[in-house]
Amino acid sequence: MRSRSAALVLTVALITTACTGGGTGPVTDTPGSTRGGVSTSSVPGPSGSAFGGGGERVQGFGDQLLAWYWSAEEYLASCMEEQGFEYVPWVPPITREMAQDANQAGIEVSPGDGDGPVLRLPAARIPPRSSESEMFRRQADESGFGIFFRVGVVEELPESALGSEDPNLAIRTALDEASLEAYGVQLRECRTEAIEAIGPEPDPPGSEGLDDERLFEAAEIVEGLVEADARYQEALAGYRRCMADRGYPVVDLSGAYDLVQGWFDAEIGRAAAAGRPVESSTEAGLAAAFGEARLAELQAEERQVAVARVECATELWEVEWELLVEYEQKVIADNPDVAALLGER
Repeated sequence: MRSRSAALVLTVALITTACTGGGTGPVTDTPGSTRGGVSTSSVPGPSGSAFGGGGERVQGFGDQLLAWYWSAEEYLASCMEEQGFEYVPWVPPITREMAQDANQAGIEVSPGDGDGPVLRLPAARIPPRSSESEMFRRQADESGFGIFFRVGVVEELPESALGSEDPNLAIRTALDEASLEAYGVQLRECRTEAIEAIGPEPDPPGSEGLDDERLFEAAEIVEGLVEADARYQEALAGYRRCMADRGYPVVDLSGAYDLVQGWFDAEIGRAAAAGRPVESSTEAGLAAAFGEARLAELQAEERQVAVARVECATELWEVEWELLVEYEQKVIADNPDVAALLGER
């Protein structure tokens, strides 16, 4: 099932920004911070909803998350500057959108490894944004699922699906290969230092002391109801037809990834059987194992499968989101113990 965790998405966005540089440029309200003892008090939240009618500060969880990310970015820029490198603090627009969602979403419970059903409490009507769908498609068109691609700091990078207008992209593009490698190494070190200095990403308020096991059970009930719903099954059938028409007969959303992963495993097996050493951590290693022409062919096919999945799944995702909201509300209403766990949250 498709579910969005604001905290999870924001974490991915921060890591991608630091490693590859993506976004639509710095915003005008970029806050300041202090190295070593980072202060988030100067970080402005989103306008409008961030303030009450009387002018008092009303900071939601999304605002707190965004302040945390800006603090990390400012620390990162200061750390890089101390080492003689330029870095512009920047948070992608999609990250800011997710922070706005988090202001509305209440508690979102999911397994620690992110692999499993998610339950938003209370249920919030936050449909997929057009910018999110565009991000997925661009990412698919650039590097598929990341199976036959190895995009790293040292390599020549395509424009990131998270931000072709990030000012840091131009900074890195101007560097020669040796400087770019040094830049990447220092960026990783500064990012680690930044997280150590400002502390971990904040947890949703009110999530302490909840009976996670019972809430996971409720999430599994929601998942089962959604998947059994005739509307979901109809949308899933449409997705299957769309993928089959493009030459990729898969039964579910994970099938497209599994298809390409199967190709990868087969190529690895063939290379090993032919006595060609397989070094799969870089694209140069993959090219040596598979042959440059074969790798290019497989990368092109992977991009096509990934783009097909995004385009064919759009309606399914929309239907699924509507059903998630509907059944989350129903499960909470039908299970007083779950509602009692939430209290006034």
